[in-house]
Amino acid sequence: MVCSQCALLSSYAWAHQKVMLKLRDMLLAHGFQVWMDVDQMSDRDNIFDSMAAAVEQASVVVVCISQEYVQSENCRLECQYVSSLLACIHARQGH
Repeated sequence: MVCSQCALLSSYAWAHQKVMLKLRDMLLAHGFQVWMDVDQMSDRDNIFDSMAAAVEQASVVVVCISQEYVQSENCRLECQYVSSLLACIHARQGH
């Protein structure tokens, strides 16, 4: 996993993986660094640790919300983690 160089993380439900792969390819073609689970994780990785590290080190998190996303416990946990980090950053900046 190469999260230390991530600029953009995509959070999505696997039901929409084909669309997200096309988006990834387009972003890569335009010079963006993209972290995507299918590229960066293996079966041996702990999904929660890997996703947390990716979220923490991303400059931008793109959340692709769909009905499948809302119904997925892992997606909801990831989105909640992103929200909690944003709240912490917001609080540190005195807003």
